[in-house]
Amino acid sequence: MLFNYSKLLICFGIFFLSIIMSLPQTFINKFTSNAIVETPRGCVNKYAFDKNSGLFKLKKVLPAGSSFPMNFGFIPHTVGEDGDPLDVLILTDEACYPGCIVECNCIGVMAAQQSEGSKLVRNDRLMAVSTESLRFAKIKTSANLGMQMINDLVHFFENYNRLRGKKFIFSGFKNKNAAIALIKKSMIDDRDE
Repeated sequence: MLFNYSKLLICFGIFFLSIIMSLPQTFINKFTSNAIVETPRGCVNKYAFDKNSGLFKLKKVLPAGSSFPMNFGFIPHTVGEDGDPLDVLILTDEACYPGCIVECNCIGVMAAQQSEGSKLVRNDRLMAVSTESLRFAKIKTSANLGMQMINDLVHFFENYNRLRGKKFIFSGFKNKNAAIALIKKSMIDDRDE
């Protein structure tokens, strides 16, 4: 009898979805939140969490020479102005796998808009540092990132959106208080869906 991988994947998806949906949106302290990694740092594949299956779907492949500059993910139980969970860029010592839950300290917000059809939609990216990071432990605010890292991030998102036929307009960094306010404003109770 052959092993039925589709049943295993469905069971895994349901199990993982139940974990994601039951993950509490908690603040360990004023600036600490949980985040779910979708795309690892250094990866050329863009993954996205598929809420219906509970699995991660390959959404896009970046061109040669491009890769994600940080772990890219989302804050569970939130919805941003673009209709998706809030995006978060997470500094960690190594790349994390898709689905990894990372407890992180919010350090700021990369305020931005991007085109959706003919209109511009707010699509901020939260900035965070893993609470387990040794290398980045001293970064407490987005001002600590340095101009080179900021320029690299802006350049990455401008190119990423340009390749998708969209515009990306960076409007500056906001502090960690703005990051926490954005999370609180965007929280939803989706556990009953």
